[in-house]
Amino acid sequence: MHESFMASYVFDHLGEQNSMAPEIMASTIWGWNHTKPMPEEVKKQQRIDLTLFAPQNAPKSEQHPWCFIELKRNWNVENDYWKLKSLLPLLECPFGAVCGVLEETEANTRQWLPKETPAGERFVVSRSRQWTAKVKERQRTFVVAGYLFPRDPPGGA
Repeated sequence: MHESFMASYVFDHLGEQNSMAPEIMASTIWGWNHTKPMPEEVKKQQRIDLTLFAPQNAPKSEQHPWCFIELKRNWNVENDYWKLKSLLPLLECPFGAVCGVLEETEANTRQWLPKETPAGERFVVSRSRQWTAKVKERQRTFVVAGYLFPRDPPGGA
């Protein structure tokens, strides 16, 4: 699946159970919760692959961004990690996550992001949904991995 379809795929499968929206621009998120001008550090047209909202069972006018998610087809998530890390405090969202599809050997050796896990951040691998495919004449096993992190480090910033 091409990366541009991943957020829509997740939304299609989980959107009825969870309040979320795919491909929202930062300016749209800001406009839902603020009347003051958006901070200059935020690129208005910058898109977030998937945004989860909370509380779940409330009118949209009472919901706020709860988690920004970036999705990748491979392990290269560092730019997305730093993008979300900078947007979380500016757009007042408590959590971020970058998720990708990795070869199982990459997940096992933990050659993902970052080399050391700061307090409050977690690396997770879903082995319940792994699949095998032949790539360049070689059988490879793939898993979904995610790197989850809070807006502020534990104890506040």
